[in-house]
Amino acid sequence: MLFWERLREEEFDKAIKASEGVCVVPIGCLEKHGQHQPTGCDLYIARTVLEEAAKAEEVVIFPTPHWVGDVSPYHSRLNPDGAHGGIGLNPLTLFRLLEELCDEIYRNGFNKILLFSAHGGNAWLLPQFLRHQAEKKKPYATYFYTVDDNVEAADPERLLNNILTKRDEFPMITDEDIEILKGWLFAGWGFGGGHANFVEDAQLMVRHKELIAPERYDAESGLSTHKADYLYEMGIRSVRSTNYPNNYSGYAPHGSNERIGQAIIKLDAERAAKALRAVKEDVSCLKAVEH
Repeated sequence: MLFWERLREEEFDKAIKASEGVCVVPIGCLEKHGQHQPTGCDLYIARTVLEEAAKAEEVVIFPTPHWVGDVSPYHSRLNPDGAHGGIGLNPLTLFRLLEELCDEIYRNGFNKILLFSAHGGNAWLLPQFLRHQAEKKKPYATYFYTVDDNVEAADPERLLNNILTKRDEFPMITDEDIEILKGWLFAGWGFGGGHANFVEDAQLMVRHKELIAPERYDAESGLSTHKADYLYEMGIRSVRSTNYPNNYSGYAPHGSNERIGQAIIKLDAERAAKALRAVKEDVSCLKAVEH
């Protein structure tokens, strides 16, 4: 595994060759994750998944700080519920930061840069950044990947089906864990929301269990007030939705554990490794850059 900050200067040529010119920038954010998870949850998850995937597909991993990532000012500077810990930079500042960062990565010899996100808010920002990069006609290819799109790991029915049909590939899962997953599935909740929920709790447990406070699962509600449903039903979106006044959307993740997290990370990493291989093999984006 190749970590940028651990390489000596003389080792970069070899690392560029080993990674086939691919540098991956893990991106999360700093924002409130209920009362039970740390503010840096998303970057911890991104790094865990990426590092597992890099065991199969070697890439150079950049040491991105936790505060790089899209966080609405409503979740940070305005602090509507008195919450602390969120860092929300102006999107234009993030664009400039990411552009200069990518330029520097390229200057060091990498011609493919993958922005690897595990924060839902980045799905709004990073595709626009890629359009910005294309408009600037950069001499390198920039890509965006999100862990959040892995339905095999994030959907309880698919996760359970994967485990039951490939039982020998998930030796960490116990019969009790299967019953926990069935409980979530048959409750009809999915895993609840997508922020500080069951999946994120389990993923975080794999390497950072000590940062989770299970006794705080029910400290506040992550359920929707449904006050803004009439807007959503008409296809209208707003960052100031009154549906989630606590800046937290999700069911309290009772039953999540490290074993289930290992299974989810395994599926996340398998999908991510295929994405890393696809970026390595891609020639179309570099050809587009040349023209």
